[in-house]
Amino acid sequence: MIKFTLRKRGNMIIIRKELEKLLDNAEAEQKSYTPDFILAQFLFSCLSAYDEAVNSRDKWYGTQNDIKEKKNICFNSKEKT
Repeated sequence: MIKFTLRKRGNMIIIRKELEKLLDNAEAEQKSYTPDFILAQFLFSCLSAYDEAVNSRDKWYGTQNDIKEKKNICFNSKEKT
């Protein structure tokens, strides 16, 4: 299973603050007039949602290795037909 370190409270704050700094340095808020901390929270939420989607996919298919094996079976069967 893929797990981001976003779930840990200390890392969560650090990542969000680093995103804020990055967005501030790039003046990313200029087009939308949205404060850096709100943009950082949005991006952080996207990462968290991706984490949840990957974990749900892994539960559905099984482990990462199972997914790779299923892809290989699909590719191999396409080549034979």
